[in-house]
Amino acid sequence: MSEGVKLPIADVKPTADKLIAALADTCLVIEPAGSIRRRAQYVSDIEIVAIPIRPTDLFGNVTEGPTQLDRRLQSWHDEGRMSRGDKWGSKYKKFRIRLP
Repeated sequence: MSEGVKLPIADVKPTADKLIAALADTCLVIEPAGSIRRRAQYVSDIEIVAIPIRPTDLFGNVTEGPTQLDRRLQSWHDEGRMSRGDKWGSKYKKFRIRLP
């Protein structure tokens, strides 16, 4: 969890919901995690757990390569809407985003 400023969950939850909605079509499952899932009174960051839709071949076999979620995040980065954090791996991604 971040050590930054904590905001009331009522102020943060709508932003988390908007982010989840913006990524939902790229995931099999996507849910809030951390302080939001626990319904803490104050929240310092938005944590989300997602199982991305994996690429498949013509026969439905899962293949290697970027997921739809990876591509969405990359497009946001390319558009200047998102900046990558200090952790950016295949299983964990930390970023800052400006939602419209």
